[in-house]
Amino acid sequence: MTRRFDPTLRGMRTSTLVRLYRIRLRDHRVQELLAGSGIAVGVALVFGVLVANTSATGSAREVLNAVNGSAQLQLAARSTEGFSEQLAEKASTLSGVQDSAYLLRVNAMIVGPSGRQSIQLVGVTAGLIGFGGAATQDLGAGEAVLTGGIGLPSSVGNAIGVDGGDTVTLLAAGQAHRVSVRAVFNSGAIGALAESALAVALLPEAQTLAAEPGRVTQVLIRARPGAESRVERELRVLANGRANVVPADNELRLLNETAGPTSQSTRLFAGISLMIGFLLALQAVLLTVPERRRLIAEMISQGFDSKQMTIMLIFEAVALGLGASLVGVALGELLARTFFAQSPVYLEVAFPSANISPSISRRS
Repeated sequence: MTRRFDPTLRGMRTSTLVRLYRIRLRDHRVQELLAGSGIAVGVALVFGVLVANTSATGSAREVLNAVNGSAQLQLAARSTEGFSEQLAEKASTLSGVQDSAYLLRVNAMIVGPSGRQSIQLVGVTAGLIGFGGAATQDLGAGEAVLTGGIGLPSSVGNAIGVDGGDTVTLLAAGQAHRVSVRAVFNSGAIGALAESALAVALLPEAQTLAAEPGRVTQVLIRARPGAESRVERELRVLANGRANVVPADNELRLLNETAGPTSQSTRLFAGISLMIGFLLALQAVLLTVPERRRLIAEMISQGFDSKQMTIMLIFEAVALGLGASLVGVALGELLARTFFAQSPVYLEVAFPSANISPSISRRS
């Protein structure tokens, strides 16, 4: 039974290989630690930066899907001034449109008892629920909940120290407004949106706070089956240069393009990290060359052939590489959640609603 779990390779049992490597670790722990540290450092840096880079766009995709749901097209403003609500109403009444929702999105600052945070104020209409996004499917009573105030994701509420029923200061359009926080929504209610830097209000309330009466910045549209191409053409004619007709996930495409320089620098940093790890491991191995020569000569005198020694060396390399890589993955995960977790500032400013790691400024 013991041999069943102790296979033999060229006359050398696995248990013998393990015992020989344990002896090596005991006698040459410093060299093995240096080699393992080099591998672990390289793996940690590469894994950390790659995970942090992919999680940024992945989180943004999850947030946008949670809001847009089944929307296919959008009428998007060409500037922060938006376009008239009358244009949005005409777009929603096109014959091929099945569902539509108006949104107003403006950058703002929210101030609470324990801090302040840059957010995006989002004005919504009840039509958003019809798209079935994860962020709206449990908000059937959202209109009643948000009437007369704003709703905050739990991340923003925790950051500035407020809960449902509290009052905050909202800085928008050059004015300060005292606003009631009607509700603080956790991930169970609005999914991934609970980690985004935004505040939600009904469209008329948001227009008042932003000093943009009768204006919207976005219309989400779902076309009837088979009518998407026709609706897109009619929207372009209707917009007539006043707004852009783009896919509903266009913001994600823009985010990927904007994050291009960050992705390039990430790949460069990952390559440098691999080089550093390789050099550290190589240096540690070179220090052991004289000792390994003596070991090989001793094993030859004891009757070991070249293939057996090769197997022993491969086993030690695999054991060292696997153990160090596991440590590197664990360290890389820690780096991805701490040092590499912060999104670039220019991405936070351009895409605040899709930002999963918003920066928080606390007052002293």
